[in-house]
Amino acid sequence: MTTLGGLHMARSSRVIPMADFGDYIERGEVDIVYAWNENPPVVTLPGGDKLIEAVREGRVALIVHDPYWSETAKLANVVIPAPTFLEKYDVVYSYWHDYLVYNEPIKSP
Repeated sequence: MTTLGGLHMARSSRVIPMADFGDYIERGEVDIVYAWNENPPVVTLPGGDKLIEAVREGRVALIVHDPYWSETAKLANVVIPAPTFLEKYDVVYSYWHDYLVYNEPIKSP
């Protein structure tokens, strides 16, 4: 089975364990945080309070790509609006079966 994850094209240069995220922020090892479709960086991520402090002090740039105006989006330096699955054309793959599903928006923009 072939997946559409894009990992054949590029790999992440560094992966930070979520449990240690606050320590990386505190040591100044993170300059930019890009969060998409999630609220945990501020609400539930261990060390989220350190991210809040670093963004407010200007030590870290926070970019959020999300369809919702979350706590993380409210803190962000840049917010990129994202459509929901109801608003866009998409091809969706599943972890449970080998079929691709074509999704159409529920109405025209």
